[in-house]
Amino acid sequence: MQVQLRPEINSSRSRVILQPRSTGLPRDGAATHDPNTCPACDAARLQSDAARSQQLQPATRESLGLDLETAVEVTLIDQRPLKIPTTSEGPLLINRRLQGALLFGRSSSGVKGLFVLPGVTDADYNGIVRIMAQTSFLPIHIPKGSKIAQLVPVRVLTADLQTASERERSSQGFGSTGGLNT
Repeated sequence: MQVQLRPEINSSRSRVILQPRSTGLPRDGAATHDPNTCPACDAARLQSDAARSQQLQPATRESLGLDLETAVEVTLIDQRPLKIPTTSEGPLLINRRLQGALLFGRSSSGVKGLFVLPGVTDADYNGIVRIMAQTSFLPIHIPKGSKIAQLVPVRVLTADLQTASERERSSQGFGSTGGLNT
């Protein structure tokens, strides 16, 4: 199923909202969704390990990072961080091994005023890799397919340590295993 998304501004939240265009999804107010939680963004997932390994490749032979492409077009209209889905999903397989990764912005993103917040993608994470981005230079438009962030693979060194919990990793991410109590 191919999903086409178009950005719309929801003035009550001052955020960019993505609405499906001719996807067969309901169009009432309840169907409005944002890229942080929208099921339609799941269409951006890669379907096989082969496709995933082709997607995540270094730009050059000596590159540390693997460039990530945005799965949707977004426009940042305020200074709050926004989760942007990529075309990649976990678990991350690199050289046929599960890997964790650190997520950083590409240098070209910072030069353009787009700040990518650093993140961690655990080796057992199952779900779409998302980029947390924000800007002070409003508005800033990010086309679909933009390479604004990169994953730097990290070998898991904690596998033999006792875990704090026996629960399985989900596809939730962003604080799903415990986070900031506010």
